[in-house]
Amino acid sequence: MNGTTGHSTVAVCIHGVDVAAVRFRLARMNKLLLASFLLPALLILAGIILSPHAPETMATHWDIFGQPNGFMPKTFGLFFMPAFTILLSLVLYAIPKLDPLKENIASFRTTYDSFILLFVVFFSYVHILATAWNFGYAINLTQWMLPPLGGLFWYTGIMLAKTKRNYFIGIRTPWTLSSDAVWDKTHVLGGKLFKVSGILTALSACIPTWGFFILLGTILGSTIATTVYSYIMFKKETTAQQ
Repeated sequence: MNGTTGHSTVAVCIHGVDVAAVRFRLARMNKLLLASFLLPALLILAGIILSPHAPETMATHWDIFGQPNGFMPKTFGLFFMPAFTILLSLVLYAIPKLDPLKENIASFRTTYDSFILLFVVFFSYVHILATAWNFGYAINLTQWMLPPLGGLFWYTGIMLAKTKRNYFIGIRTPWTLSSDAVWDKTHVLGGKLFKVSGILTALSACIPTWGFFILLGTILGSTIATTVYSYIMFKKETTAQQ
């Protein structure tokens, strides 16, 4: 009985590592990685199919009121965003391997990988909207972009609350990077503020002419608030240690 139990323990846990849990996380990460590249790859394929029917010059940039103010050849309009999304995904997936504190990123890696997938979905959604506009569909891009952007902000808030100190992901100020405690407190606040920003950004679709200003205001407000808060928490910590 003891021999069997010991053998089972070794099979499941090696040097304190839960092998089954590691395999599950790797399988999930591979699925997220595949999905992150599959979606923009499908958009590239769609671009090849649509290219003969697309206008030679396509709108590729819109102002804050949803009016086009930048144009490029159709090759750029159909393929740049999906190609850029793939490249950006590669960079985002490489970040955990480059960070000196990669073991801290591992603690929230599943949440981070899900964020990359949502980021890819958002970029792909924007590309689909832009392509549809160029094919004659009457779409106010600003209004259609704000709700999913708010959702992305909301999930960013979830991720921030789970992050641990590292050099690439999160609210990186001199004070959060110098203290785990300051990092954790700042990111709890940052997570809440980003969720509020997400709600306000999504709701601003009801008043799209103000959407950009609401978006900018919430981002700036959250950035200033978390920066100041991290400094205050750092000063309290250093004072308490004296």
